[in-house]
Amino acid sequence: MIHSAQDALLDGAERVLVDSNVIIAFFDQRHKFHAQTHQRLTPVYLGGADFYYVQPCLLEFKEYWRRKKLTECIELRIKEGYYLYRKFKKAFNDFSEDNARRQHLYLSDRQLKDLRATLENVAAGKGVRYWLELCQQALVGTMSSLEASLAQTRFKYARFNDDDVFPLAKREEWPNWKDADVIQEKFGLAASDAAILNMTNGGSNIDALISNDGDMLFAVANGALRAPIDIYTFLDTSFYV
Repeated sequence: MIHSAQDALLDGAERVLVDSNVIIAFFDQRHKFHAQTHQRLTPVYLGGADFYYVQPCLLEFKEYWRRKKLTECIELRIKEGYYLYRKFKKAFNDFSEDNARRQHLYLSDRQLKDLRATLENVAAGKGVRYWLELCQQALVGTMSSLEASLAQTRFKYARFNDDDVFPLAKREEWPNWKDADVIQEKFGLAASDAAILNMTNGGSNIDALISNDGDMLFAVANGALRAPIDIYTFLDTSFYV
């Protein structure tokens, strides 16, 4: 059964694995689920629960933050009157209008690639320098600061041989790629989603998983998890009853 994250049952959880979309909502104040995620999880971890994330979650979080920071940097440059190359500015405006219609906060990876492409043929390497300066302004120090921010909370990085979620004494139970492949093939999941569920299956004493990913919840509702743990989401749970 998939429970609402507002369910009082979550208050009794002690070792909770969180999906990347939950970490993202917790840390990004512009995210539509930020307020309720922050308000709901804060008392749970202040009550003593530990929240864990695995490597695929960290990579997805960093990728989201890359797109967020580059988008916001371009928005700031426009607001402050920085010069933007004509093709670059037009493409950005077109993408922004499309994203607003789709209720997407930030540029996608494909859109960022297309923006960079508008600069690569600018004469004398000026466009490439412009892109590198943009990256410098938007991103330098960002990724390491993300991990530092996580380390200052009760969000813990679960990794192999961490003497916690994946202790050496239970190495035979550690997740392997073969099992992740089976999950991906059976449910049609993205590789990262399958890897997260597989690592949940192989984790030690995890008693809850929180995710806002519809594909992952579909897989869980149809038997993707072997571990007897409670599943929570901030999404509408009626789809998974």
